[in-house]
Amino acid sequence: MITTEFGKIMIDGKTYNQDILIDVNGKLITRTNISMQYYGNHHTVCREEVKELIEEQKPDYLIIGTGQFGACRLEESIPKICERNKIRLILKKTPEAVKDFMNLPGKKLGLFHITC
Repeated sequence: MITTEFGKIMIDGKTYNQDILIDVNGKLITRTNISMQYYGNHHTVCREEVKELIEEQKPDYLIIGTGQFGACRLEESIPKICERNKIRLILKKTPEAVKDFMNLPGKKLGLFHITC
């Protein structure tokens, strides 16, 4: 079970106060600081954050939660990487993205931004 509210995400009863990735095997990965290096914040998802996981794990879906209000942005190369790898990209506000992550069948890679 996954729920979220501004500034946190709760997964199977445990609360996380940072953005997270969930790989196709259900492993939780704390989001890296790479977007801080490029953009000075975590409000943009960089291709470096997902490219290797996409190519290694070959998910059916890349589900990105763009924050509670949908303000997190995506580097423009990510949709192209998904298309090239035949991965369906889903971008939604984090509460809706979490629902898709829990309900869609197949292999899923999720990245969930918990603020903005």
